[in-house]
Amino acid sequence: MTEDVAEDGTGSTSAVPFISRVRIKNYKSIASCDVRLGPLTILVGPNGSGKSNFLDALAFMTRALETTPEEAINERGGLGEILRRVPGGADSFTIAVETTRPFWPAWPELPTTYGFEIGPTQNGTGFEVIREDCIAQGERWISRLRLEHGSGVGTLSGVEVSYKAPRGRLALQTFGGEPFESLYYSLRSPRFYNFDTQTLRRPQSSAARPLLQHDGEALGDVLAALATDFPVSKARLDAYVNAIVPDATAVKAQRAGGYMTVSLKTNIEGDDYEFSSLAMSDGTIRAVAMLAALFQPEALDGRLALVGIEEPETALHPAAAGVLFDALTEASERVQVIATSQSPDLLDREDIDPSVVRVVVMRDGLTVIGEVDEVSREIAAQKLYTLGALMRGDQLTPAPSEGGDAEE
Repeated sequence: MTEDVAEDGTGSTSAVPFISRVRIKNYKSIASCDVRLGPLTILVGPNGSGKSNFLDALAFMTRALETTPEEAINERGGLGEILRRVPGGADSFTIAVETTRPFWPAWPELPTTYGFEIGPTQNGTGFEVIREDCIAQGERWISRLRLEHGSGVGTLSGVEVSYKAPRGRLALQTFGGEPFESLYYSLRSPRFYNFDTQTLRRPQSSAARPLLQHDGEALGDVLAALATDFPVSKARLDAYVNAIVPDATAVKAQRAGGYMTVSLKTNIEGDDYEFSSLAMSDGTIRAVAMLAALFQPEALDGRLALVGIEEPETALHPAAAGVLFDALTEASERVQVIATSQSPDLLDREDIDPSVVRVVVMRDGLTVIGEVDEVSREIAAQKLYTLGALMRGDQLTPAPSEGGDAEE
């Protein structure tokens, strides 16, 4: 594997978001939302507003396709922990996405919609996939997969065939044929991160595949692969680390037997020092993990379609927020990035584009997600206040919804 470097030395780029729209209904605190996404989207709002629930809905779809809906439900404590509870209980939940991704190398981006609704069975002893729908449309053709209660039809090359999904599986996992098969593998690829500092600090078993796991497992393997196969991107990662920790010169992976550890190389008044992961601050090691998630090999070579990161600024000095924002922006040229934040510091800059921000608030026990309201946009455009200052003063609110829910 070698680095694919563009003229600017930063690698090949693409600004087309994989998931362009997300519609969710009755998932945890989200009664209904219709959110459009770009290459970079930052969900901002106070703690407990429901930012994580939005990311978790996307993670649920990925996990249900990677394994089974049952496993994804059980990992979240059962169906009762997923269904919206207020006001009144919901009978089912729906997750639907619109994607734009080239399914064949020679083809242009192909818009596709995919979604499912899950709820309890009629006898209440389990759950079922109530509805599953996928539509992919080219210039002269349309392919569709539509099922209710596990049975339905699929259309390929104009031919409609009856289909029954295997028990406990989603139809997109098993139907086969293009473009469904490519969409299935694409929707399995997103990775969502909520780093655990204990996991990041301890020696980790070396993995065969340098893919960062949700808690930070495989950090050393990712850094080692970058140093070997993507030296330009590894240099960019080290440059960001240096901007966060001025005395740092590089972050390094070390192999000890079958284990990998991480250390921080520094130069202080001309003398070189090396600090183990145990000596690194929480903010520093979390920042290294975030940068590894953004610049990991599978994000650079196109195998990773989307990266979601929970509160990347946690435990960092507020002055480092601008560095994190720059890293998120640069990475979004190659892989779609969604990040959550409750820190106004991340938005404390005059050059931020309000279109990358989604404001999240809790109203009457329900999550509301929307673009930056028009008044705040105008204030930011006139440089009267930054979006961060408005958020700090509790003046940043979501614009009214344009309507629509998670139904197809």
